[in-house]
Amino acid sequence: MESESGCCPPGSHGKAATSYTETKGTNETWTLDGKQVATYVVGPKDAKMTVVYIGDIFSIHTGRIKAMADFLADRGFHVVVPDFHKGDSMEFNFGPEFMANFGKWMDAHPVDEVVRMVEDCFK
Repeated sequence: MESESGCCPPGSHGKAATSYTETKGTNETWTLDGKQVATYVVGPKDAKMTVVYIGDIFSIHTGRIKAMADFLADRGFHVVVPDFHKGDSMEFNFGPEFMANFGKWMDAHPVDEVVRMVEDCFK
């Protein structure tokens, strides 16, 4: 059974917030696989561990992604959240056209390209 938000099981956090305004990190531009990519960076740069946070299909600039990155940073991690979609994220809309648009979107973001960008994060 779905919750009132129509997307999430009972007991979950529910539908993701559309914005998070109390960010603690900075927005930077990184070059990954030869492409300019918006990247949210938070946490101590001298941390013992860095987390490369891979966001969902709905953009790193909406929902709880930055909040969760800040949560990890508050616990001592250095966190980087690249926008592997290069600004081309899916709209948070589960209408009948969603799956047709999702297939086109997946074609525009091939896995091998994303893998190369992830690998560049570690450089």
